[in-house]
Amino acid sequence: MNYTEPVSFWEASNLKTHQEFIDMYVVEGKFHKKVPKDIKDAFATVSYLLAFAYYRYEFLDEAKTKTLMVLEMAIKLRAKELQISLDNPPNKKGGVRNKNLGKLVDEVLEELELDFYKQSFHRARDIRNRIVHPSEHTFMGVAGLPKQNLQLFVNLINILFLAKEDIKSMNAHRAKISEGLKAFNKKLLVLEKDEKRYLVYKISDFKTLTINTRSITLLVCLPVLNLSERKLEDCSFKAITLELCSVEFYENGISGITFSGEAIKIRITKDERNIDTLKSFKEAYEKEDQNTQFLYNDQLGRSTDWKLQEILYNTCWSS
Repeated sequence: MNYTEPVSFWEASNLKTHQEFIDMYVVEGKFHKKVPKDIKDAFATVSYLLAFAYYRYEFLDEAKTKTLMVLEMAIKLRAKELQISLDNPPNKKGGVRNKNLGKLVDEVLEELELDFYKQSFHRARDIRNRIVHPSEHTFMGVAGLPKQNLQLFVNLINILFLAKEDIKSMNAHRAKISEGLKAFNKKLLVLEKDEKRYLVYKISDFKTLTINTRSITLLVCLPVLNLSERKLEDCSFKAITLELCSVEFYENGISGITFSGEAIKIRITKDERNIDTLKSFKEAYEKEDQNTQFLYNDQLGRSTDWKLQEILYNTCWSS
């Protein structure tokens, strides 16, 4: 066998060199200082598996499998740090069994006051269960979104080992943002950014993170589209994601400072011209068939989720 011949798939994907492939697909272990060395050392193998997928396509799936094993190890190591037993209480016969991973995840997250991350951790656990109990040989390759999923798993590991004081600050900051955004629910907004103005019909999502006492906020804004010039199915549109190191709420508006130091403003608008523009957008949207609407919203939701994870991965952890 030729172990150094690239998979033909990559050339068909316009990746001409190994370095281009590495730049596109390899996820490195970016972890903050409180993540144990065992985790960092184990994840190094993941990066190599991804790099060698240039020669063996299935290594993309193997990298995901290895990462899920590292995540499982991280949960158990964090449980030990928190003095949470990995075993169930002895049964009537004195026998002891290990806790299942789902129960351990719940106990760790409850102790850390990270209950709102349960869905993400259990999603990862479900993927892990399907992989370790296969009924046949299958692989997903790029269809399994290896880079995006691995960035998510790296983020989860980092969050798991945040200091308790950071988690308390993050929960307080998250509550502040959630409460502040209520005043802008179902309101037509104008976003001022990059010396431009965008008409926004919804702030659809947000995430907060606190590390080393520094809080960041990610806001997802959905601008009004001009569907008089194109069909919804032709819109390769992505939400506007604001990466903010500070956020303040005031009457009828929001102000913030981006990571790059730029000031942004969001304000409620009652301008009739803006209201008419929103009305035109809604009318054009309703004329689209339901399948097109569903596919567009599904793609928009998925791309937004992955974008948020990419920002967290790229900006919040040290390599």
